[in-house]
Amino acid sequence: MNRLPEAYRAVVLGASGAIGSALVAALQADVRCAHVLAYSRNTHPGFELEDEASMAACAAHAASHGPLHLVLDATGALHIDGQGPEKRLAALDPQRLGPRVCGQRDWPRAAAQALCALAGHQTPPWFLRR
Repeated sequence: MNRLPEAYRAVVLGASGAIGSALVAALQADVRCAHVLAYSRNTHPGFELEDEASMAACAAHAASHGPLHLVLDATGALHIDGQGPEKRLAALDPQRLGPRVCGQRDWPRAAAQALCALAGHQTPPWFLRR
C-alpha cells in the first residue's frame, strides 16, 4: 500500500463478509487512508453482484466522496440457484460448476468499469480481487 498517495480513498465491495470486513478494518486502521467506503447487500446504497444498476449507484455514491485510489473486491456467492458450496471433491458437478465459475468471471469487470469511470482523476484506482 506504499504506492497509494497520502490521504487515499478506498472502496471495499463485499464488505459484510469475513474477508471484506477484515479489509475494511485494516483500511480504517491505516493512518494514510482518508476514507473507506464499504458496500454490500446490506448497505445503502446496496451492492448486488448481478445488478448493474446497484453497481452504478455505488459508483455514483463513491464519486461523491472524492477521487478513488483503491477498490478491493471481496465479493462472492456461497449459494447460486439454491445450491450451496461443495464440501467434498466428490460433490463437484461440472454442469453446476461451469455457470458458477463463468458467471463470477464477468461481474468484477462491470464493477471495475462502473467505479473506475467515476474515479474523479486521471489515474485509475488500483482494483484488486480476492
